[in-house]
Amino acid sequence: MGNDQYGGIDGGTMRSPLTAMIFTLELTHDLNILPALLVSCIAAHALTVLLLRRSILTEKVVRHGYHVTREYSVDPLAVLRVGEVMDRDPPTVPALMKVSELSDLIAKGDPDLSHRQGTLIVDGESNLARHYHSRRSRSCAREISERVYRRRSRQSESGRRFCG
Repeated sequence: MGNDQYGGIDGGTMRSPLTAMIFTLELTHDLNILPALLVSCIAAHALTVLLLRRSILTEKVVRHGYHVTREYSVDPLAVLRVGEVMDRDPPTVPALMKVSELSDLIAKGDPDLSHRQGTLIVDGESNLARHYHSRRSRSCAREISERVYRRRSRQSESGRRFCG
């Protein structure tokens, strides 16, 4: 096997043809093999890119459980795993809590509830009953206040007093 073929093997293995060419030239000090080295490194690189999902060197890292991407810009959501970012003990509120109490806690900046998009609502046995989403809180509050206003106006029309 010639030195250019070893350079081609390095170019395919490392997926870095220019580095493989420089490495082979440094080892051999033979500039006459440069044209053949160029062709073999680029051909080996093209072959590994077309046939393999990852480079041979990267495959060893992946087998040890690390997530590796091939892109130049890394998408953080593609790299992170759910287990790394999830909250293992999320804050919950009891189902018997009034919406006004929950809204007050969020409005006052409760450290567990105010910086979240949603809150888990649990029943007496700590089973998930509902999910309270903060986007819906304004529309729900508006809807509840409109219902109360309509009820009050109907009761005032009929002469009855409204008792909360």
